[in-house]
Amino acid sequence: MFTKIANSKRGKFTALLLAGVMLFSSFTAPAGNVVVLKAGTVINLELIDRVTSDMRIGETVDFRVTNDVKAGGIVVIPAGSVAKGQISSISKNKIFGSAGEVSVQVKSVSAIDGTRVALSGSTLTAEGKSKLAVSLTLTLFCLLGFLIKGGDGEIIPGTMFSAIVANDTDIALPQGIFGHSQNMGSVDTTIPADESNVVVTRDNPGASALEKTIIRWYFDSEPRGARVFWRVVSSIPAQVKNTNESYLGTTPFEETRAFNILGLTYENSRDVQIEVKIQKSGYMEQIKRFNVRQAIDQMEISSFYELVPRD
Repeated sequence: MFTKIANSKRGKFTALLLAGVMLFSSFTAPAGNVVVLKAGTVINLELIDRVTSDMRIGETVDFRVTNDVKAGGIVVIPAGSVAKGQISSISKNKIFGSAGEVSVQVKSVSAIDGTRVALSGSTLTAEGKSKLAVSLTLTLFCLLGFLIKGGDGEIIPGTMFSAIVANDTDIALPQGIFGHSQNMGSVDTTIPADESNVVVTRDNPGASALEKTIIRWYFDSEPRGARVFWRVVSSIPAQVKNTNESYLGTTPFEETRAFNILGLTYENSRDVQIEVKIQKSGYMEQIKRFNVRQAIDQMEISSFYELVPRD
């Protein structure tokens, strides 16, 4: 039939039209391959670098996304992605014991297709320790007491913070992801066969592949000799409960262990974090969180802590 149509004038036009449609459609992504990340979606972040009031307004500050961010059930911003912020205001520490202050605003994070997702939320602010009383006291006995300055405003690495998506944002999905999201029977090839929803339980210890996955734990600090604690932080407490802190050892600390967290599955591990706290006398404690699913994929949880002396 197509041959007969092509041999007439109307047929030739129709054939060209069909060819054009086919050509155009081959270069146009299906509309269904776009998901919308809704405004107001909460993104949990962790400060990567130390921020102080000695920095400059406008200087870039990096945050780490601590949980996978999903749109339409699909991860569009994976845990571990780096969000960008800026120093928004600074007040230097001054004489007469006046403390310094620094504020940071989170600006954006990139989605899996490279789209810049604008973020908003409350400002992260820290004020240094005031030394006004000390300054005034010393001034009474020594005219140079007024030269004492307050502490710097400082935000330590590992500080947790939340931002929200500012606007509805279209995210284009890479080839094949949309088909996976539509076909709920599709298999995540990173999960061992038939293990997606196998639960870690007391009744059948060691039965899941999760409990046989060996993870390297490594933590170090400067100075060394800091005490290391850990606990489970869950956003799905009905399935995986939060736990109390447990002591691991002192830095440098290295050990291999499996995840025998009750209620954990491969499927829900994206919603569970390991919180690691470092403590050393004379220094401010630091806390960092690690996404469990990411740790399973990388077979490692590790970090370096640069400890900050207390004033």
